[in-house]
Amino acid sequence: MDTFSDLFRYLRIYRHYIGRRMYIIFVLSGATALTSGFGIALLLPLLRASQTGGGSGGDKGWAEQTLYDLLGWIGISDSMGGILAFIAVVFLGKGLLQFATKGYRGYLQAQLLRELKGQLFDAYGGMDYRHYIRRNTGHFINVINQQVNRFFGSFSSFTSFLTQILTTLSYFAFALAITWRFTLLAFAIGGGILFLFKYLNSYVRTLSRKQSREMSHLNKLLVQTLQALKYVLSTNQTAHLRSRVTGSIERLTGYMFRQNVASAFTGSIKEPVSVLLITGIIALQVVVFQEPVAPIFVALLLFHRGMQAVVAIQGSWQRTMNAIGSVEMVDEEFETVLAHQEDREGRPVGALSEGIEFDGVRFAYNEEDGDVLHGINISV
Repeated sequence: MDTFSDLFRYLRIYRHYIGRRMYIIFVLSGATALTSGFGIALLLPLLRASQTGGGSGGDKGWAEQTLYDLLGWIGISDSMGGILAFIAVVFLGKGLLQFATKGYRGYLQAQLLRELKGQLFDAYGGMDYRHYIRRNTGHFINVINQQVNRFFGSFSSFTSFLTQILTTLSYFAFALAITWRFTLLAFAIGGGILFLFKYLNSYVRTLSRKQSREMSHLNKLLVQTLQALKYVLSTNQTAHLRSRVTGSIERLTGYMFRQNVASAFTGSIKEPVSVLLITGIIALQVVVFQEPVAPIFVALLLFHRGMQAVVAIQGSWQRTMNAIGSVEMVDEEFETVLAHQEDREGRPVGALSEGIEFDGVRFAYNEEDGDVLHGINISV
Protein backbone atom coordinates (compact mmCIF):
# COMPACT_ATOMS: atom_id res chain seq x y z
CA MET A 1 0.00 0.00 0.00
CA ASP A 2 2.88 2.35 0.73
CA THR A 3 4.22 1.84 -2.79
CA PHE A 4 0.85 2.68 -4.36
CA SER A 5 0.53 5.74 -2.12
CA ASP A 6 4.00 6.92 -3.15
CA LEU A 7 3.23 6.18 -6.80
CA PHE A 8 0.16 8.43 -6.89
CA ARG A 9 1.89 11.10 -4.80
CA TYR A 10 4.81 11.38 -7.22
CA LEU A 11 2.46 11.16 -10.21
CA ARG A 12 0.63 14.24 -8.87
CA ILE A 13 3.95 16.07 -8.42
CA TYR A 14 5.06 15.43 -12.01
CA ARG A 15 1.61 16.28 -13.36
CA HIS A 16 1.67 19.56 -11.42
CA TYR A 17 4.67 20.77 -13.43
CA ILE A 18 3.99 19.07 -16.80
CA GLY A 19 0.21 18.81 -16.94
CA ARG A 20 -1.95 16.13 -18.52
CA ARG A 21 0.42 15.94 -21.50
CA MET A 22 2.36 13.26 -19.62
CA TYR A 23 -0.56 10.82 -20.06
CA ILE A 24 0.15 10.76 -23.80
CA ILE A 25 3.35 8.84 -22.95
CA PHE A 26 1.31 6.12 -21.25
CA VAL A 27 -1.11 5.87 -24.19
CA LEU A 28 1.82 5.46 -26.60
CA SER A 29 3.53 3.00 -24.23
CA GLY A 30 0.36 0.93 -23.93
CA ALA A 31 0.00 0.77 -27.71
CA THR A 32 3.68 -0.26 -28.01
CA ALA A 33 3.27 -3.01 -25.41
CA LEU A 34 0.12 -4.41 -27.03
CA THR A 35 1.75 -4.40 -30.46
CA SER A 36 4.81 -6.24 -29.13
CA GLY A 37 2.72 -8.89 -27.34
CA PHE A 38 0.52 -9.35 -30.41
CA GLY A 39 3.59 -9.77 -32.64
CA ILE A 40 4.99 -12.53 -30.42
CA ALA A 41 1.58 -14.26 -30.20
CA LEU A 42 1.52 -14.44 -34.01
CA LEU A 43 4.37 -16.98 -33.77
CA LEU A 44 1.76 -19.54 -32.66
CA PRO A 45 -0.10 -19.75 -36.00
CA LEU A 46 3.29 -19.53 -37.74
CA LEU A 47 4.50 -22.63 -35.87
CA ARG A 48 1.22 -24.38 -36.62
CA ALA A 49 1.61 -23.61 -40.33
CA SER A 50 5.20 -24.91 -40.33
CA GLN A 51 4.25 -28.17 -38.58
CA THR A 52 1.08 -29.08 -40.47
CA GLY A 53 1.63 -27.31 -43.77
CA GLY A 54 -1.49 -25.27 -43.03
CA GLY A 55 -3.28 -23.62 -40.15
CA SER A 56 -6.34 -25.90 -40.16
CA GLY A 57 -4.86 -28.93 -38.37
CA GLY A 58 -4.82 -29.78 -34.68
CA ASP A 59 -6.80 -28.61 -31.70
CA LYS A 60 -6.65 -24.91 -30.98
CA GLY A 61 -7.33 -22.91 -27.88
CA TRP A 62 -9.62 -19.91 -28.13
CA ALA A 63 -6.67 -17.49 -28.36
CA GLU A 64 -5.05 -19.43 -31.20
CA GLN A 65 -8.41 -19.76 -32.95
CA THR A 66 -8.92 -16.00 -32.70
CA LEU A 67 -5.52 -15.37 -34.26
CA TYR A 68 -6.24 -17.92 -36.98
CA ASP A 69 -9.60 -16.27 -37.76
CA LEU A 70 -7.89 -12.86 -37.98
CA LEU A 71 -5.27 -14.21 -40.38
CA GLY A 72 -8.04 -15.94 -42.36
CA TRP A 73 -9.89 -12.63 -42.64
CA ILE A 74 -6.69 -11.06 -44.01
CA GLY A 75 -6.25 -14.08 -46.31
CA ILE A 76 -2.90 -15.40 -45.08
CA SER A 77 -3.84 -18.07 -42.51
CA ASP A 78 -2.28 -20.93 -44.54
CA SER A 79 0.71 -19.00 -45.87
CA MET A 80 3.96 -19.00 -43.91
CA GLY A 81 5.29 -16.20 -46.09
CA GLY A 82 2.17 -14.12 -45.50
CA ILE A 83 2.29 -14.67 -41.74
CA LEU A 84 6.00 -13.77 -41.64
CA ALA A 85 5.33 -10.58 -43.61
CA PHE A 86 2.46 -9.69 -41.27
CA ILE A 87 4.70 -10.26 -38.21
CA ALA A 88 7.33 -7.99 -39.78
CA VAL A 89 4.72 -5.25 -40.33
CA VAL A 90 3.51 -5.56 -36.72
CA PHE A 91 7.03 -5.19 -35.32
CA LEU A 92 7.74 -2.29 -37.67
CA GLY A 93 4.68 -0.59 -36.20
CA LYS A 94 5.96 -1.38 -32.73
CA GLY A 95 9.28 0.29 -33.57
CA LEU A 96 7.53 3.43 -34.80
CA LEU A 97 5.39 3.59 -31.65
CA GLN A 98 8.45 3.08 -29.47
CA PHE A 99 10.26 5.90 -31.28
CA ALA A 100 7.26 8.19 -30.80
CA THR A 101 7.10 7.28 -27.09
CA LYS A 102 10.77 7.98 -26.39
CA GLY A 103 10.81 11.10 -28.54
CA TYR A 104 7.80 12.58 -26.76
CA ARG A 105 9.28 11.64 -23.39
CA GLY A 106 12.44 13.53 -24.31
CA TYR A 107 10.35 16.55 -25.32
CA LEU A 108 8.50 16.53 -21.99
CA GLN A 109 11.78 16.19 -20.10
CA ALA A 110 13.10 19.32 -21.81
CA GLN A 111 9.84 21.14 -21.01
CA LEU A 112 10.06 20.01 -17.40
CA LEU A 113 13.61 21.35 -16.98
CA ARG A 114 12.64 24.69 -18.52
CA GLU A 115 9.54 24.99 -16.34
CA LEU A 116 11.32 24.04 -13.13
CA LYS A 117 14.29 26.37 -13.55
CA GLY A 118 12.21 29.26 -14.87
CA GLN A 119 9.51 29.02 -12.20
CA LEU A 120 12.03 28.56 -9.41
CA PHE A 121 14.05 31.58 -10.57
CA ASP A 122 10.85 33.68 -10.60
CA ALA A 123 9.93 32.41 -7.14
CA TYR A 124 13.38 33.28 -5.78
CA GLY A 125 13.19 36.70 -7.39
CA GLY A 126 9.97 37.44 -5.53
CA MET A 127 10.72 35.98 -2.09
CA ASP A 128 10.81 38.34 0.86
CA TYR A 129 14.17 39.32 2.31
CA ARG A 130 13.51 37.84 5.74
CA HIS A 131 13.14 34.36 4.22
CA TYR A 132 16.31 34.87 2.17
CA ILE A 133 18.50 35.73 5.15
CA ARG A 134 17.16 32.76 7.14
CA ARG A 135 18.61 30.36 4.55
CA ASN A 136 22.13 30.06 3.21
CA THR A 137 23.11 30.85 -0.37
CA GLY A 138 24.42 27.32 -0.89
CA HIS A 139 20.93 25.94 -0.29
CA PHE A 140 19.41 28.04 -3.08
CA ILE A 141 22.21 27.16 -5.52
CA ASN A 142 21.91 23.47 -4.65
CA VAL A 143 18.15 23.42 -5.27
CA ILE A 144 18.07 25.36 -8.55
CA ASN A 145 21.08 23.53 -10.03
CA GLN A 146 21.73 20.05 -8.65
CA GLN A 147 18.33 19.13 -7.23
CA VAL A 148 16.38 20.41 -10.24
CA ASN A 149 18.70 18.42 -12.54
CA ARG A 150 18.10 15.25 -10.51
CA PHE A 151 14.35 15.97 -10.54
CA PHE A 152 14.62 16.22 -14.34
CA GLY A 153 16.37 12.84 -14.51
CA SER A 154 13.88 11.17 -12.19
CA PHE A 155 11.01 11.86 -14.60
CA SER A 156 12.53 9.51 -17.17
CA SER A 157 12.88 6.73 -14.58
CA PHE A 158 9.33 7.27 -13.34
CA THR A 159 7.79 7.08 -16.82
CA SER A 160 9.94 4.01 -17.58
CA PHE A 161 8.54 2.40 -14.42
CA LEU A 162 4.93 2.92 -15.52
CA THR A 163 5.78 1.91 -19.10
CA GLN A 164 7.30 -1.36 -17.88
CA ILE A 165 4.12 -2.09 -15.91
CA LEU A 166 2.06 -1.72 -19.10
CA THR A 167 4.56 -3.91 -20.98
CA THR A 168 4.42 -6.60 -18.29
CA LEU A 169 0.62 -6.64 -18.30
CA SER A 170 0.57 -6.93 -22.09
CA TYR A 171 2.97 -9.89 -22.23
CA PHE A 172 1.28 -11.73 -19.39
CA ALA A 173 -2.19 -11.07 -20.85
CA PHE A 174 -1.24 -12.67 -24.16
CA ALA A 175 0.48 -15.54 -22.35
CA LEU A 176 -2.62 -16.01 -20.17
CA ALA A 177 -4.77 -16.29 -23.28
CA ILE A 178 -2.46 -18.93 -24.78
CA THR A 179 -1.78 -21.07 -21.67
CA TRP A 180 -3.32 -19.95 -18.40
CA ARG A 181 -1.44 -22.30 -16.03
CA PHE A 182 1.90 -21.03 -17.28
CA THR A 183 0.90 -17.40 -16.81
CA LEU A 184 -0.61 -17.80 -13.35
CA LEU A 185 2.68 -19.25 -12.15
CA ALA A 186 4.47 -16.28 -13.71
CA PHE A 187 2.18 -13.82 -11.94
CA ALA A 188 2.71 -15.51 -8.59
CA ILE A 189 6.50 -15.58 -8.95
CA GLY A 190 6.73 -12.03 -10.35
CA GLY A 191 4.59 -10.69 -7.50
CA GLY A 192 6.82 -12.45 -4.98
CA ILE A 193 9.94 -10.92 -6.49
CA LEU A 194 8.50 -7.40 -6.35
CA PHE A 195 7.43 -7.94 -2.73
CA LEU A 196 10.97 -8.96 -1.76
CA PHE A 197 12.33 -5.82 -3.43
CA LYS A 198 10.00 -3.60 -1.38
CA TYR A 199 12.56 -3.31 1.43
CA LEU A 200 15.38 -2.50 -0.98
CA ASN A 201 13.28 0.32 -2.48
CA SER A 202 12.65 1.80 0.96
CA TYR A 203 16.38 1.69 1.73
CA VAL A 204 17.28 3.42 -1.57
CA ARG A 205 14.69 6.16 -1.00
CA THR A 206 16.12 6.90 2.47
CA LEU A 207 19.60 7.18 0.93
CA SER A 208 18.29 9.58 -1.72
CA ARG A 209 16.78 11.91 0.89
CA LYS A 210 20.02 11.91 2.89
CA GLN A 211 22.01 12.58 -0.29
CA SER A 212 19.87 15.63 -1.18
CA ARG A 213 20.23 17.09 2.31
CA GLU A 214 23.98 16.46 2.32
CA MET A 215 24.36 18.17 -1.09
CA SER A 216 22.67 21.25 0.34
CA HIS A 217 24.95 21.18 3.41
CA LEU A 218 28.09 20.78 1.26
CA ASN A 219 27.07 23.63 -1.03
CA LYS A 220 26.50 25.82 2.00
CA LEU A 221 30.03 25.16 3.26
CA LEU A 222 31.64 25.74 -0.15
CA VAL A 223 29.75 28.94 -0.94
CA GLN A 224 30.27 30.46 2.49
CA THR A 225 33.98 29.58 2.41
CA LEU A 226 34.48 31.20 -0.99
CA GLN A 227 32.44 34.28 -0.08
CA ALA A 228 34.45 34.79 3.12
CA LEU A 229 37.78 33.51 1.79
CA LYS A 230 39.75 36.57 2.94
CA TYR A 231 38.42 36.27 6.49
CA VAL A 232 38.95 32.48 6.56
CA LEU A 233 42.59 32.78 5.47
CA SER A 234 43.39 35.71 7.74
CA THR A 235 41.98 33.94 10.79
CA ASN A 236 43.60 30.58 9.89
CA GLN A 237 40.34 28.62 9.84
CA THR A 238 41.10 26.69 6.65
CA ALA A 239 41.92 23.42 8.45
CA HIS A 240 38.71 23.59 10.51
CA LEU A 241 36.55 24.20 7.44
CA ARG A 242 38.39 21.55 5.47
CA SER A 243 37.54 18.92 8.07
CA ARG A 244 33.84 19.85 7.83
CA VAL A 245 33.92 19.80 4.00
CA THR A 246 35.79 16.47 3.98
CA GLY A 247 33.28 14.94 6.38
CA SER A 248 30.38 16.09 4.22
CA ILE A 249 32.03 14.70 1.07
CA GLU A 250 32.64 11.34 2.77
CA ARG A 251 29.00 11.09 3.84
CA LEU A 252 27.81 12.08 0.34
CA THR A 253 30.04 9.55 -1.44
CA GLY A 254 28.97 6.89 1.07
CA TYR A 255 25.32 7.43 0.15
CA MET A 256 26.18 7.30 -3.56
CA PHE A 257 28.21 4.10 -3.13
CA ARG A 258 25.38 2.32 -1.33
CA GLN A 259 22.91 3.42 -4.02
CA ASN A 260 25.22 2.04 -6.72
CA VAL A 261 25.60 -1.27 -4.86
CA ALA A 262 21.81 -1.59 -4.71
CA SER A 263 21.54 -0.85 -8.45
CA ALA A 264 24.31 -3.37 -9.23
CA PHE A 265 22.48 -6.04 -7.21
CA THR A 266 19.23 -5.46 -9.11
CA GLY A 267 20.97 -5.55 -12.49
CA SER A 268 23.04 -8.66 -11.75
CA ILE A 269 20.15 -10.94 -10.74
CA LYS A 270 17.93 -9.98 -13.68
CA GLU A 271 19.00 -12.68 -16.15
CA PRO A 272 19.76 -15.55 -13.70
CA VAL A 273 16.35 -15.20 -12.05
CA SER A 274 14.54 -15.15 -15.41
CA VAL A 275 16.39 -18.21 -16.76
CA LEU A 276 15.96 -20.29 -13.60
CA LEU A 277 12.26 -19.54 -13.35
CA ILE A 278 11.64 -20.16 -17.04
CA THR A 279 13.39 -23.55 -17.08
CA GLY A 280 11.61 -24.64 -13.92
CA ILE A 281 8.16 -23.68 -15.14
CA ILE A 282 8.69 -25.23 -18.57
CA ALA A 283 9.68 -28.52 -16.93
CA LEU A 284 6.53 -28.33 -14.80
CA GLN A 285 4.31 -27.62 -17.81
CA VAL A 286 5.70 -30.42 -19.98
CA VAL A 287 6.16 -33.15 -17.35
CA VAL A 288 3.23 -32.52 -14.99
CA PHE A 289 0.56 -30.79 -17.09
CA GLN A 290 1.71 -32.38 -20.40
CA GLU A 291 0.92 -29.28 -22.44
CA PRO A 292 1.71 -29.22 -26.20
CA VAL A 293 5.06 -27.73 -27.16
CA ALA A 294 3.99 -24.92 -29.56
CA PRO A 295 1.85 -22.91 -27.08
CA ILE A 296 4.52 -23.37 -24.41
CA PHE A 297 7.19 -22.09 -26.79
CA VAL A 298 5.24 -18.92 -27.56
CA ALA A 299 4.25 -18.48 -23.91
CA LEU A 300 7.92 -18.95 -23.05
CA LEU A 301 8.87 -15.95 -25.16
CA LEU A 302 6.06 -13.89 -23.66
CA PHE A 303 6.97 -15.04 -20.16
CA HIS A 304 10.67 -14.31 -20.68
CA ARG A 305 9.84 -10.81 -21.92
CA GLY A 306 7.37 -10.42 -19.07
CA MET A 307 9.90 -11.47 -16.42
CA GLN A 308 12.47 -9.10 -17.88
CA ALA A 309 9.85 -6.36 -17.65
CA VAL A 310 9.10 -7.32 -14.03
CA VAL A 311 12.77 -6.92 -13.09
CA ALA A 312 12.92 -3.72 -15.20
CA ILE A 313 9.99 -2.40 -13.14
CA GLN A 314 12.11 -2.83 -10.02
CA GLY A 315 15.13 -1.21 -11.68
CA SER A 316 13.11 1.81 -12.90
CA TRP A 317 11.45 2.28 -9.51
CA GLN A 318 14.82 1.98 -7.79
CA ARG A 319 16.30 4.65 -10.10
CA THR A 320 13.28 6.83 -9.33
CA MET A 321 13.91 6.34 -5.60
CA ASN A 322 17.58 7.25 -6.14
CA ALA A 323 16.48 10.77 -7.09
CA ILE A 324 13.23 11.02 -5.13
CA GLY A 325 14.89 13.09 -2.41
CA SER A 326 15.46 15.77 -5.06
CA VAL A 327 11.85 15.58 -6.25
CA GLU A 328 10.61 16.07 -2.70
CA MET A 329 13.10 18.85 -1.96
CA VAL A 330 12.27 20.84 -5.10
CA ASP A 331 8.52 20.46 -4.57
CA GLU A 332 8.81 21.53 -0.92
CA GLU A 333 11.05 24.44 -1.92
CA PHE A 334 8.36 25.74 -4.28
CA GLU A 335 5.76 25.55 -1.51
CA THR A 336 8.03 27.29 1.00
CA VAL A 337 9.25 30.09 -1.28
CA LEU A 338 5.79 30.82 -2.71
CA ALA A 339 4.50 31.09 0.87
CA HIS A 340 7.18 33.76 1.59
CA GLN A 341 6.76 36.20 -1.29
CA GLU A 342 7.15 39.97 -0.97
CA ASP A 343 3.95 41.99 -0.77
CA ARG A 344 3.46 43.31 -4.30
CA GLU A 345 0.44 45.50 -3.58
CA GLY A 346 0.72 49.25 -4.16
CA ARG A 347 1.40 51.63 -7.01
CA PRO A 348 4.23 50.67 -9.40
CA VAL A 349 6.99 53.27 -9.62
CA GLY A 350 7.90 54.10 -13.20
CA ALA A 351 11.27 55.11 -14.62
CA LEU A 352 12.97 58.19 -13.12
CA SER A 353 12.91 61.28 -15.33
CA GLU A 354 14.25 64.02 -13.02
CA GLY A 355 15.08 62.61 -9.58
CA ILE A 356 13.68 61.58 -6.18
CA GLU A 357 12.25 63.97 -3.61
CA PHE A 358 11.20 63.26 0.00
CA ASP A 359 8.93 65.95 1.41
CA GLY A 360 8.04 65.76 5.12
CA VAL A 361 8.54 62.00 5.36
CA ARG A 362 8.06 60.26 8.70
CA PHE A 363 8.37 56.62 9.82
CA ALA A 364 7.39 54.52 12.86
CA TYR A 365 7.94 50.82 13.59
CA ASN A 366 4.86 50.82 15.80
CA GLU A 367 2.25 53.56 16.04
CA GLU A 368 2.21 53.48 19.85
CA ASP A 369 5.98 54.03 20.06
CA GLY A 370 5.86 57.18 17.98
CA ASP A 371 7.98 58.26 15.01
CA VAL A 372 11.63 57.37 14.82
CA LEU A 373 12.01 59.62 11.77
CA HIS A 374 10.03 62.76 11.06
CA GLY A 375 10.28 65.86 8.92
CA ILE A 376 12.64 64.24 6.39
CA ASN A 377 13.18 66.44 3.32
CA ILE A 378 15.64 65.14 0.72
CA SER A 379 16.15 65.90 -2.94
CA VAL A 380 18.24 63.50 -5.03
